[in-house]
Amino acid sequence: MKKTITKEQKDIIFSSFLIIPAFLLLLVLFSQKMGSLNLINVIVFAALAVTCEFMAIKMPKIGVVSVGQIVFLTSIILFGPLTATLVAGLASARWERLPKIDPWHYYISSISESIISVSIASIAYYKLPWSVILSESGGFTSNNFPFIFFPLFVCAAIYYLLNTSIFSITIGIAEGISVINFWVSNCIWIMPNHFALTPLALVFAEVYSLAQPYGYAAVALFVIPLLISRYTYKVFTDLQKAYTDTISSLIKAVEAKDAYTKGHSERVAKYSELLAKKIGLKDDELEALKRIALLHDIGKIGIPKRILTKADKLDDHEYDLIKEHPKIGAQILKDVEFLQDVISSVYYHHERIDGKGYASGLAGNAIPLFARIIAIADSYDAMSSDRAYRDALSPEEIIAEFKAGSGTQFDQELVEYFFEVIEAPKAKEVAKPSNLELSLDNV
Repeated sequence: MKKTITKEQKDIIFSSFLIIPAFLLLLVLFSQKMGSLNLINVIVFAALAVTCEFMAIKMPKIGVVSVGQIVFLTSIILFGPLTATLVAGLASARWERLPKIDPWHYYISSISESIISVSIASIAYYKLPWSVILSESGGFTSNNFPFIFFPLFVCAAIYYLLNTSIFSITIGIAEGISVINFWVSNCIWIMPNHFALTPLALVFAEVYSLAQPYGYAAVALFVIPLLISRYTYKVFTDLQKAYTDTISSLIKAVEAKDAYTKGHSERVAKYSELLAKKIGLKDDELEALKRIALLHDIGKIGIPKRILTKADKLDDHEYDLIKEHPKIGAQILKDVEFLQDVISSVYYHHERIDGKGYASGLAGNAIPLFARIIAIADSYDAMSSDRAYRDALSPEEIIAEFKAGSGTQFDQELVEYFFEVIEAPKAKEVAKPSNLELSLDNV
């Protein structure tokens, strides 16, 4: 009988693949005496790196981001591969992380990731043929200051690629998602900041060198630019929080008008995401789709509550008013800069493939893909939920409705994919009452 490898077993196997090269790299650094080794230097700079971690900023989707790479790069310049690698390993192994990292092999993987990234980057830095600082001790002087830029940026690039790639592979294995898509969506945005901060390592190394024999006192100067960097990150995250809070408030304002639609926007966003994943949209497209799906009914703010909650059939005038909500929604969002590319999905999410929908009567592929996805997710949630005018339909009735509307009301190909989606366990979890509260942290 064929045995299936569990997710945790895969994680442990991958962790083992990280531990072995990390150990071998340390062995090479010690045996080759690559750079000077002073335990005080290791402790001081590891403490500084830990300080950077404590000043790290929580970022949407991917956890925290710090400027600890500046300390690692400075250690490479001043002390060589051995000390820099020990600094990185010791900084990653700080004890207070243990309760926060579960299971244990993620903790080991994190340490190994730092050792591998810094050791290979630092070895490359000292072995580049055009480097002017090839001394085994990792010596640094003001005379070679201008000539270190290129080797340093190559070193920083190697560190960045290794660190983010190993991290992405770890997440990909843990979450069962595309490593490449995760890296593109969650790591590329770090690149400009990473390379913008790289010259600071050279500046800090120069300050440390000139301040001898008071180099450790000069280390205190590191804190000022780190605080500036932290402030820059914080401004970004504050803006992110402000816009998610705004979205949350808008959604709650809509749902406050109709108790039957509580949680509807979030469920539509989740069903849209599941369908989009099924057809292979990239992570950045998924994020944009989730944002706009959450807001697809924002125009209902402009519709009288008596119409939204009416238990009887709407008359022609009332139905005409309801049909205005996509236009109202697009009008509300037209000045929101980060939604400009997807506002059309709010405007067109009630269009039909046969051209008999509203607000503009678009047909077929002229309807934006996001709008076609949201239309299916919106209809599914409406059918599977109790409303003022009817009870929820049974699964069999819902399937029949979609089959009847496939190719006329709904995109036929998307409907076929959606049938696979709604059979998946994740889709069944979405409709549970415990999952109906707004959750915008990852949007």
